[in-house]
Amino acid sequence: MIHIHLYGELTDIVGKEKIEMSTFQSLRKCLDALKEEFPSLNAKVYRVALNNEIIDEDVQLKQGDIIALMPPFAGG
Repeated sequence: MIHIHLYGELTDIVGKEKIEMSTFQSLRKCLDALKEEFPSLNAKVYRVALNNEIIDEDVQLKQGDIIALMPPFAGG
């Protein structure tokens, strides 16, 4: 299983803070499946972290990986 953690408005779209999905071969395939299940995600901007590291490229996934989807946030 892949563990997906959602934050901010993304939690509202999915309806929960954490979900589990089958293991996908790549991050891109996992995100595509997530967007297919929750089409409203297509209109949102967010960063992706894999195992606590922000990434910008497609990578191979393995059993137990943790993906975090984080919308922009401000603070100070």
